[in-house]
Amino acid sequence: MGTLLRVGKFRVAMHVNDHNPAHVHVSGPDFELLVFLDDMTVEGTAAEARAAAEALAWIEANRLQLLERWAREHA
Repeated sequence: MGTLLRVGKFRVAMHVNDHNPAHVHVSGPDFELLVFLDDMTVEGTAAEARAAAEALAWIEANRLQLLERWAREHA
């Protein structure tokens, strides 16, 4: 599937055939975060999460649609 959104220097992506649980990847210039869609848990450092705040806000606002897309793509 690939890139869902580009926000400034960050990219939000969902990979086909990726492992469970449902999540998206937020790539920045020097790091990658995993954001788990069930509970919005972020795997990465607090500083990285702060830097990617705009991308994380978009994910939270679109979480239900992202979960539906995950279900379709990973059935």
